Amino acid sequence: MSKPMDRSNRFIAPPTAFEKAFPALIDACIESFETGCGLPMRAFSAAYELRVKLRSGGLISCSNPLCYRGGFEVDLDIHTTLARKLVTAEFMRACPGDEGSPEGRREGRRCVNILHYRITLEYRPEFAPARVKLKDRLAVVDFPECPSCHHPLVEEQDQGEPRVSCGRHVFAPLADGKLQLLAKTSSHWWPKIGEVVEPAKKASVDCLKMSEDVAIALCSGNAPVASIETARLCAIDNVPIFAETTEGIRQVVMEGERFRLRVVRGRDLVACTPGE
Repeated sequence: MSKPMDRSNRFIAPPTAFEKAFPALIDACIESFETGCGLPMRAFSAAYELRVKLRSGGLISCSNPLCYRGGFEVDLDIHTTLARKLVTAEFMRACPGDEGSPEGRREGRRCVNILHYRITLEYRPEFAPARVKLKDRLAVVDFPECPSCHHPLVEEQDQGEPRVSCGRHVFAPLADGKLQLLAKTSSHWWPKIGEVVEPAKKASVDCLKMSEDVAIALCSGNAPVASIETARLCAIDNVPIFAETTEGIRQVVMEGERFRLRVVRGRDLVACTPGE
């Protein structure tokens, strides 16, 4: 039987009770699927299957029977999701264990298992972010999805050449509809620079939508107080504000205490969307 990761002797604070670690949450849920060794013989399906409540602990066991000192520390990503004021977020984590001896005297090869998962947070009412408070007022805008990190791709201009970027990857759209990777700032191994890939599915972004007139009034400081407070809440809680203008969709951003309109940028949406 494999020996799980020991988290009792951490340099940083060891895991504590859920209520103390996450006072803003009632609970957190994880839906996941695992790839690697020790899994049932079945056709691979990239669909979330296992559903687990995380109040009982944030360490998910590794399925590899030869793995020691492994497991998936998903509670670390609860902190990330909470900091981004999201309700749900998707992650991928490699098992840090190895296939050596049980007590670690012999070091074996690194475990190859990977956990793909989606975390959903249940907030306490007094800590609810804009996505919860304004749920019935938010709209959805679809963007092309980055094939690598699953964040929205938005159009950018580079010396007149069309480009699409998620903030981490920059692609050149080709005539046949495919995408060629030009640059990246992330550690994702795929795709490689110069590689041509198929476009992915759509990335849906929860947002507050407004007309051009309302956006102009907001940016000039002439909007009603209620509208200003709603926009401020969205800006603070990472809910993007989009305006339909004569030049296309523009984003309303808060700089200091004022708002202004600008083109939508992929790097601005990374913190607003549930991609990994």
